[in-house]
Amino acid sequence: PIIKQLNDEVILEKVNNNLIIKDKFGEFSIKYSNSNGFPKKIIDNSILTNILTIDALVFNKLLKSILINVTEEDFGICRFTINNNILNIVINDRKRLSFVNHNLTEDNTYTNTEIILNYKTIVELTNTLSGNLAIKQHNNEIIFEYQNYTLISRIINSKHIVDYTKFMNLGQSCCKVNVKEFIKAVQRSLIMSQIISKIVYLNFQNNNLEVCGIDISVGKSVVNIPITGNLNSNITVNGSFLLNVLSCIQMEECTIYLESINSPMVIHGE
Repeated sequence: PIIKQLNDEVILEKVNNNLIIKDKFGEFSIKYSNSNGFPKKIIDNSILTNILTIDALVFNKLLKSILINVTEEDFGICRFTINNNILNIVINDRKRLSFVNHNLTEDNTYTNTEIILNYKTIVELTNTLSGNLAIKQHNNEIIFEYQNYTLISRIINSKHIVDYTKFMNLGQSCCKVNVKEFIKAVQRSLIMSQIISKIVYLNFQNNNLEVCGIDISVGKSVVNIPITGNLNSNITVNGSFLLNVLSCIQMEECTIYLESINSPMVIHGE
């Protein structure tokens, strides 16, 4: 906000623990902190470990495909793993989790790696558009190099992220549903759902999915969709979030896994 207000040339001065920014109209005074703990640019490439070089546009699309599913940026955490030349990116906050896989080129063999970063670092990386993005590591810092741009971020301890691998053993209770029909049903239900809660009730029974939105002051909306599979259960979900997830799926059908009302519902788009 300050930079947008500045005009023409500016003068920077340090006074005690304040940075003074002056232009012809006046000045701003900003308190600053000790920079000892701030990551410094590493110039000597010989001490960096090369993790991955990837097309920046591909990387950008991978991140954007799952960022939409995480809304609490203050609690968002992202994990990159490379295992057997498969790049896996997982993002989760306190309520939801989303992940995507990408097969890396067979021309190179990549070292198996795990890196955990904060949400805001990932958002910044979505600004990369074309060319190659080089990802390197030095101790507990990760370095992203793109054209003449370098982003350095600290790596987070792995204990702070949910172990998503337990969702890979999805069990036997699942069904397939047409994505477009599911989206339309949720949109209709949200019209009747309470404005604040946006809660939608999903009832999977006998090859039928009942999507229901209820507002006790107005009424309710019920839409039935045919499904295939052996899923017989029910769950209430945030309808707005569910729409975000479904809008990311490019396949005609998605697979829904739900073991019980106490387990997470997993929506698989590929």
